[in-house]
Amino acid sequence: MDQHLFNVSNNSHSHGFRHLSTDSIRIFLIGISSIDINRLIECTTKSLGYRFINMNDEIKSKIRGNNENDSDSFRKLQLNTFMSILENLNNINVIIWCGDNLIDTVEIRDILRLQKFVVYLNQIQNNTIKNSTFADNNRRTSINIHNNYENRKLVYRQCSQYEFCILKDENDWTLIEKNLCYLLKTITNNKRRLKSDPSFFLSLTSNNLLTVDKDKFQSIIKGCDAIELRIDLLDSYDIDFIGQQISYIRKNAFLLPIIYTVRSQSQYGKFINDEQLIFHLLTYGIRFGCEIIDVETCWNDTLRYEWLNKNKDKHANIIGSIHAEKFDNIEQMLMKCSHNGLADIIKIVINSIDIKYILQFTSICKSFKLESHQNILSLCMGNKGKLTRVLNVFMTPVTHPLLSYASAKGQMSVEETQLLRQSLGLLESKKFYLFGKPIEHSLTQLLHQTGFDYFYLPYKYELCETDKFDMIESIIKQTDFGGASIAMSLKQFPLELIDYVNESVNITGIMNTIVKLDNGQLYGDNTYWKAIYTLLDNILVKSIRSEYNVLILGTSGMARTALYALKKLQFTGTIFLYNPRNPAKAKELAKDNIIAVNEQSFLENQNIYLIISTLPSISTFTFDEKFFFHQTNNLPILFDVNYVPYHTCLTRQAQKFNCRLIRGIDMFIEQRFEQFQLWTNKVHLVRSLLEQIVKQKYDELYIQSFDT
Repeated sequence: MDQHLFNVSNNSHSHGFRHLSTDSIRIFLIGISSIDINRLIECTTKSLGYRFINMNDEIKSKIRGNNENDSDSFRKLQLNTFMSILENLNNINVIIWCGDNLIDTVEIRDILRLQKFVVYLNQIQNNTIKNSTFADNNRRTSINIHNNYENRKLVYRQCSQYEFCILKDENDWTLIEKNLCYLLKTITNNKRRLKSDPSFFLSLTSNNLLTVDKDKFQSIIKGCDAIELRIDLLDSYDIDFIGQQISYIRKNAFLLPIIYTVRSQSQYGKFINDEQLIFHLLTYGIRFGCEIIDVETCWNDTLRYEWLNKNKDKHANIIGSIHAEKFDNIEQMLMKCSHNGLADIIKIVINSIDIKYILQFTSICKSFKLESHQNILSLCMGNKGKLTRVLNVFMTPVTHPLLSYASAKGQMSVEETQLLRQSLGLLESKKFYLFGKPIEHSLTQLLHQTGFDYFYLPYKYELCETDKFDMIESIIKQTDFGGASIAMSLKQFPLELIDYVNESVNITGIMNTIVKLDNGQLYGDNTYWKAIYTLLDNILVKSIRSEYNVLILGTSGMARTALYALKKLQFTGTIFLYNPRNPAKAKELAKDNIIAVNEQSFLENQNIYLIISTLPSISTFTFDEKFFFHQTNNLPILFDVNYVPYHTCLTRQAQKFNCRLIRGIDMFIEQRFEQFQLWTNKVHLVRSLLEQIVKQKYDELYIQSFDT
């Protein structure tokens, strides 16, 4: 364990540097350059919508025509260039790639130490050397990687507050980019407010995750909302080893929050009772961007509050935890776990076999109220304490049969816990439906049932092929009704059957989702607009939402839904509305920046960036080819809302002209995701799994069969 880091100058105000106040986000990335790393940073910056500054390029441009060859002159040039850039950023979100040798200048190290977001990109040496390409590989290069790699890492760490560790031998740079984006978003945003929804976290007991098979790991985490990494159980406490464990989790459980725990021997863990070393290790959890940090309450107040106050404004939620046989004063221990309001979660655990005391303990914890927003996690270890795990709703720790052992006595799996809750009536069975006709080939059931099964929920999703509203009314009044999807074929769903609806339903005339709320009321929503919003948000970047034009084909409820989504995106460019079969109908929706188009020829030379086709799949409409030749900028993007068939006349034409396509299957999946979120609040944990399964089935049904 590295208990000290490489020292640099402490004179933070030297060399003309002043603390630059700004409300914008400035992220400084440091580390050893390589072809892959440089490409990674450029792609990440683009994905986040930040401005990108490559210090290597900036310094190269200053070197041209400069005959000064000595290192002192070069360092001065580095510093002046760096300072000039910082002082002229003008409150923009920016990522500054500092490259390899910028930190060789002491004054720049001092400046970096004052910044809020400096991230060290740590690529294991074997990967780094293979593709190492210094930005300035002439007389200015200053290090020999093989001889100075470890020393250099100490300098990088001294200059940074955060670290992104790339898994050894990882070559999936698309995944690496996603994880880097996630880390940067995590550390630059305020800490997440944790909801008290039913949730589980898996308490890992592996001593080295790098030896665990990917498929086995993904089976182990099934149904979990977070993963606890028990640092005290690892083979090594070296920072690089810990970083690799975290990178493994990020690779194989993307978006699952990590609970970073160093459980001491006095608290039923394995780590020695050395509070200095424990808080040193806890800082690694902050450094690697872990979302939740477990801070034991057993340590002295001075050290504990010093650490908590230092990190209270960081991204991580804090668990205040305590474990003991029993407590003389349970309320007092709950107060202590709150860390004077600095904890976001209270975790209090006993190890008792006294049933009377266990019930008393559970009752007190359930009724205990704090002025702050803290959630309480109260458990009893052992077989007699299993009931407390069933009754505890928020962040219940679980194990899995594939783990070699459980981290605590009495710990159960998600499946066991859910079955017990169901048998005790704490988790009710529900039925969900797809209403419409015809619906026999719909992929909706596959998506939702797969999601329900993943979380071990006792929910069944069924197809109800009907266009009879009296039948639908009888179903939605049943006590076990949980919600429904409504096919587009049921265009005139009687809203009087629903207690209240979202604004989007009244504006667009479409309701495709029913949710039964906890109070028994029925809520109606239109998730199509949310799907369109999501798919367009990255395409219509904010900088062009007033510069470019959009064309919507059709005037149906789906066209109104697209207009609603564009309004929510704050799109202020011109929206052309054209109905090829009945152009006059477009006038009914024309207002503000929406222009009704009477004939196709009007659309030429209109700088159209995006076309949204809401025409029926059987429509034979295509553009006059002059339309594509007369666009003043790039060819437009075509978003066709039809997901069956795979090809429409319009998508074929767009492909012929090499236009970028957004297909209806993407909207289908997104709007079903929105439904699943309304029903479970867990879609973010299974998005990639559900998308993969649905697209694989779609490929079999509609793409492969068409091609053959």
